[in-house]
Amino acid sequence: MAARRMLKRSLFFATLLVVLLVVSLPMHAPVSEKELARRVMRSDPAWNNYDEDLKAQLGAAAVAEWEGKVTRIQWVSGVLQVSFIITGPWEQREFAIPILLQLPDSKIFRNDAAVREENKVTYRFSTASEEPPQWVVVRYPFYGERRIVLNDEGVWEFGQEE
Repeated sequence: MAARRMLKRSLFFATLLVVLLVVSLPMHAPVSEKELARRVMRSDPAWNNYDEDLKAQLGAAAVAEWEGKVTRIQWVSGVLQVSFIITGPWEQREFAIPILLQLPDSKIFRNDAAVREENKVTYRFSTASEEPPQWVVVRYPFYGERRIVLNDEGVWEFGQEE
């Protein structure tokens, strides 16, 4: 009988402890669109820690909502344009999550601008390149990284052989 009472007390206190922990955990309200836009503007993720920096600077929930697919890259007079088809909550937002680009000479760029047309976002990167690079590496959320080979005119489109 004593063992049974001890087991009941232990279960009671364990349950009470779990309830107290759950109640005491801070509750975070979703980040407002205005605050998220402010965070995007101020964000500066590093290449080597891109995903973790994004989660820390924008919020893990917001980053987890991002869904996109590279559809086109074009180089025009020193400006690289990288287009994505965006789905999910980021498709409706007025602002775009930052992405990074690395050139063959290892220079890394954060997008200067992002232009939205319906569910397509075209990121622009100003480079000092006078000729199109042979390839680029694009780093985007959720552990996305893609090395893409451009043609002689500095263009790549989804479905094109790499």
